[in-house]
Amino acid sequence: MLTELFSGLVYFKSNSMDSREARAARMAKMKRPSAAIVHQIGHYDISALRDFTITSVPGTYTYILTHGRQCAKIKIREHLYVDSLHKCGHRGSFTLRQLIEFAEQNDLDMELEDASTLEEYDIDLALLKIAQTGNTWYGKYGFRNGLEERQAEVHAFLQSPYKDSTYQVKAIEWADRLKAGDESVVEDLKELCQHVAEFLKGLPYTGQHRRTRRTRRTRRARA
Repeated sequence: MLTELFSGLVYFKSNSMDSREARAARMAKMKRPSAAIVHQIGHYDISALRDFTITSVPGTYTYILTHGRQCAKIKIREHLYVDSLHKCGHRGSFTLRQLIEFAEQNDLDMELEDASTLEEYDIDLALLKIAQTGNTWYGKYGFRNGLEERQAEVHAFLQSPYKDSTYQVKAIEWADRLKAGDESVVEDLKELCQHVAEFLKGLPYTGQHRRTRRTRRTRRARA
């Protein structure tokens, strides 16, 4: 009898707690503002972003750009920070070019961190791109990352002997083979990227990239 009563009390208490938690969750959900599609971002000219649906994250300076799927997550305060960039209904290069145009229209510096990976194989794409070209993918779009003034050292390393060739040649060869479906080179690429990472420890490279107004003026002057 005592056991039955005790069990009943426990059951009642558990039910009561679940009910309170459920009510609290419902109330929190009601109070939490939902994301909203916006057609204006402060005083900024957003014409460069017309090919995207822009959704604001309430209570932050963060915006989500979508086109079928999420294309980019950005934060805008004193500068434009690109938190993430994805292939969506547009190629990543298209999205990045539109963000650059938006920044130029509004005289904003840009910042991002190149943490791109080939997730299926856990290969660091930033390191692989450096091994292939001497700079990251973002470098060709005017982003500076600390390697610009050390290109002589970077290319000397890439031309140094590795396996039966050089770091750069093997990076290009193995990347092409993987792209063609040859997964036997995955571990080779990972090992090569580790060597690149070790080399970069002696250089001012952290993965952080910045595209400033000064950078843009320099590129225009050269053009």
